[in-house]
Amino acid sequence: MSEFILDEDFDYFLEKFGQPDWQHPVERTTLEYYRGKLPDRLLFYWEKMGFCRFKQGLFWIVNPADYEDELAIWLSEDILKQDNYYVIARSGFGKL
Repeated sequence: MSEFILDEDFDYFLEKFGQPDWQHPVERTTLEYYRGKLPDRLLFYWEKMGFCRFKQGLFWIVNPADYEDELAIWLSEDILKQDNYYVIARSGFGKL
C-alpha cells in the first residue's frame, strides 16, 4: 500500500482546519467509479481519510454521488452537457 504523504496544499489545509472530527470510509467501488474522472490525489485522500468533516462541520469532504441532484439544479442542462461536474466538498453554510 502507498505511503500517506501530504502535498504542500493539503498539509496547509490541515494546519488551518486540523484533523477530521468525523470520518466515513470510502468503499472500493466508489473509488473505482471515480478513477479517471477525478484526480488520483483526491482518490488517495478519500482512501486514507474517507469522506470527512472538519471543525465540527465548518468544512466537509463529501461523496459526489450525494450531491448529483443539487448539482443538476444548480447548473443548467447546457452546462452539464459540456463537461462532467462533481461536488467534492462543501462548507458548513452549504456552499458547494
